[in-house]
Amino acid sequence: MDPAGSGASSASAPAHLTAQMDRMAQALQQQEQDISSLTQQVAQLTSLLLSQHGHAATPAPISASPRRDPPIPEPDTFDGSVDKCQGFLLQCRRVFDQQPRTFRTDREKISYVINRLQGKALTWAEATDTSGMIIGTTIHEFLEKLQTVFSPSSHQGQAARELMTIRQGACRVLDYSIDFWVLATEAGWEGPACPVRPKEQAHH
Repeated sequence: MDPAGSGASSASAPAHLTAQMDRMAQALQQQEQDISSLTQQVAQLTSLLLSQHGHAATPAPISASPRRDPPIPEPDTFDGSVDKCQGFLLQCRRVFDQQPRTFRTDREKISYVINRLQGKALTWAEATDTSGMIIGTTIHEFLEKLQTVFSPSSHQGQAARELMTIRQGACRVLDYSIDFWVLATEAGWEGPACPVRPKEQAHH
């Protein structure tokens, strides 16, 4: 055995071990850095998930639904018959009074009335619209025009004539009284202006 060679080998062994230990130390240090980085990422993800879960668990406030108008039967279509005009106008006004949110403007109200017309009444509305008379018209003015055309003042005179000749005949007192007061209202003879009373007329 060569003593010199044996000494050189013994001297290089510690140096080799030292280098290996240094590499292991560097590897451990790198692993610690990687673990620290992963720990930070996990913490960030956990915080993000908790934040999203908190938003999902808290329901958004439910906005109050807008109040709706109560349903009301639509008036029958009006064809221009004189004896149906007043009832049609009354029903239309009642719809507008009961559904103010549905019919906010005069234009909407006039359109609704026109959609309920047919026959001569619809022909009149079409002619009125074509002539531009509806533009800028209020619903009150439109209904007055419709009433003037299809329920003229002569209807009031006719009611007055019928009122002067009405008799109970074979009908019940209640039916006679209702007919009497309907005619009195149409003739404009309500209250003290009424010339007779049902109970007085019934005895004749």
